Amino acid sequence: MPFEETAEVAFPEGINLKKFTVARRLTEVDKVISLAKMKTHTFMGTTGATKNLFGFIVGMQKAQFHLRMQARREFAAMLIDLANCVKPVLSIVDGIEGMEGNGPRNGNPVKAGLLLAGANCFAVDVVMAELMGFRAEILPVTALALQRGLTPAFQEVELIGNGREIRCKFVEPRSLQSLEDRIPKWLAAFGRSQLTARPEIRETCIGCGRCARHCPPQAMTLAGGRVEIDYQKCIRCYCCQELCPCDAVQLEDSFLLTMVKQIGKLR
Repeated sequence: MPFEETAEVAFPEGINLKKFTVARRLTEVDKVISLAKMKTHTFMGTTGATKNLFGFIVGMQKAQFHLRMQARREFAAMLIDLANCVKPVLSIVDGIEGMEGNGPRNGNPVKAGLLLAGANCFAVDVVMAELMGFRAEILPVTALALQRGLTPAFQEVELIGNGREIRCKFVEPRSLQSLEDRIPKWLAAFGRSQLTARPEIRETCIGCGRCARHCPPQAMTLAGGRVEIDYQKCIRCYCCQELCPCDAVQLEDSFLLTMVKQIGKLR
């Protein structure tokens, strides 16, 4: 059932946000069970049980969050407040066939053979990250959840089932945005522009204009049946890629990012 009608939900215990405008359906149910897909994400590193709850934000309001919270840590803090507001009683992550590489959409399928479930969505994400081959403490959502004591570390989570020993090596997405927490803001802004993959429009574009209508910073325009992108405005939120109905948005490395990666390979 599509989420269309909204309702405002107060969340006074929120650290970053004290209220959310969410799908009205959330206010009409007794309990929430979240079913997410195991995959990588160019902005947040991975997307699992916690980020899946962002689906309760309706329509263009998603774009506004991307525009207001361009730093990964800020966006992660919002997701944690949202998860604590929604309070899912069970979080399931489907990793039977996951996705690696440049999510949220244009990655490659991975037959991981994993199905995760737990009462604590943050702990589920910690386990998911480790089984995918990532360190939970360097991913925005899990790092902040660990810091706030919302989940135990991976070594302290009790794992039950026959998938405890599985370890995969998912290909990470093209993003160096984690630099933003360790460098000056002006340099982080430069990094978002030059050290992150940028969206480009492929020939399969049908000119529907959906990406342009929903672009948070209005960096995309539709002219003559073709979409044009103003990269000075683009904030690398990748909403366009996620919304494209014909998979016409692909992520391409800048020249500088390509050089950085080549240098890294030489070490």
